Amino acid sequence: DGDAHIYLGSSGWLSALIDRVYETSEGSYQLNSINPELMIYGGCTNSCCLMFEWAIDRFYKKERKEMGSGIYDFIETEISKIKPGCEGLHAAPWLFGEQFPIPDPFVRASFFNISEKHTRAHFIRAVLESLCFSMRGQIEVYRKDCGKKLSEIFVNGGGSLSPQWMQMMADILKIPVYVPKETRHSGAVGAAIAAAIGLGWCSMDDTSKFIGTEKCYYPDDTTAGFYDEKYDIFYELYDSIKELSKKINETT
Repeated sequence: DGDAHIYLGSSGWLSALIDRVYETSEGSYQLNSINPELMIYGGCTNSCCLMFEWAIDRFYKKERKEMGSGIYDFIETEISKIKPGCEGLHAAPWLFGEQFPIPDPFVRASFFNISEKHTRAHFIRAVLESLCFSMRGQIEVYRKDCGKKLSEIFVNGGGSLSPQWMQMMADILKIPVYVPKETRHSGAVGAAIAAAIGLGWCSMDDTSKFIGTEKCYYPDDTTAGFYDEKYDIFYELYDSIKELSKKINETT
C-alpha cells in the first residue's frame, strides 16, 4: 500500500497501490491489481512523450533526420545549457485535451510568455518541465483523494532515459526519483512476474528481487521554491484559458 510509479510513454500516468476503494476525483481510475488485497489508483496525462516528440519534430527536424536516435543525446546537451524555468517561458502539453489531473477535453497545448531571448532549447525544456508539473498535479490529487503522501517514486518508460528530465522531475516533485533497470521493458518484466506468481514459481513477496535500480535522482533544494511558483502559474494559465479553449474547440 502506497508504492507508486510514474510511466512516461506516449501518454503518462501515476499508478499507486491502495488498500480499498476511495471516492476519487474526476479523471482518476481504480483497478484491481494482481494482489487481491490491493487495488491500483491512477490517472493519465494524454500527451506525454507524444508532446516531447511533437516538439522535437518541429524544432529539430533536420537534426533528427541526420542523427536518428542520437537526437536524444544531442537534445540532452542542448537543454543542459538552459536554466531551470526557461527564462520565463511556459508550456502546456495538452495536444489532445486532458484527462488527469485536469479533466478537460477542450483545452489544447500552448506556449506562453515567448520573448526574443528564447531558443528552441528553451521550448524543449519548457515542454519537459510542463510534463513534470502535470505529474506533480497527479500526485497532489492522489494525496487529496486517498490521504496519502509519497516519499519517493519510481519512473519508467522511455522518458526515464533522460537524465536532464529525471533531475527536473525530482526537483519539481521534491522527492527522490528512481529509474529501474530495464526501464523500457517494465511492462514485460511485470507480465513475467505475474505469470511466475500464477504458476507458483514465486510469491508476491519475491517481486522486489526481480526489479533493480539503475539510477537515483535527488531533489535540489535550491530550486524547490522557484519551481513551486512556476507550478502554480502552470495551473493559473489553465484557469485563464479554459473557457476560451472550450469556445474555440467544442465545435471543431
